Amino acid sequence: MDSSSSMSSPAIMVGDSNNNVSSNNRDGALSPTAAASLRGSMEDDVALSVAAGLAKEAALLFQAGKFAECVSVLKQLLHKKEDDPKILHNIAIAEYFQDGCSDPKKLLEELNNVKKRSEALAHASEEQQTESVGSTSRLAVGSKEEESAALTKRANQF
Repeated sequence: MDSSSSMSSPAIMVGDSNNNVSSNNRDGALSPTAAASLRGSMEDDVALSVAAGLAKEAALLFQAGKFAECVSVLKQLLHKKEDDPKILHNIAIAEYFQDGCSDPKKLLEELNNVKKRSEALAHASEEQQTESVGSTSRLAVGSKEEESAALTKRANQF
């Protein structure tokens, strides 16, 4: 290794959420894509941290028997993670305890509604994955057919 290569500044490697890696320019500035990716990743980390903190607080309040406060924190958490079945379930349970466990039928109805929402989300997710796999397969088949045609064309030229 010559002395000029040891004098160059090291590149900083930044990975985005898709594990794409880009290096910074020589002047130390990140590319706009890398900077946006890093910013988005940091925002996601902060949001997850806030959500985890709220979930922990809700659990502690529930264990302490402070059900009204627990419901309030869970509703804050629900604003951050809309329609999350786990949070909806926990709200139903905490409200049941808040009411002194007086209406088990209402609890079962709420839990059944949560279950239906969860199943609908799972079904929608499965459909999305199936569509994604189908389009990827069509792309792969198309590219293999094109590659085969190109090879046949080359072979015919000889």
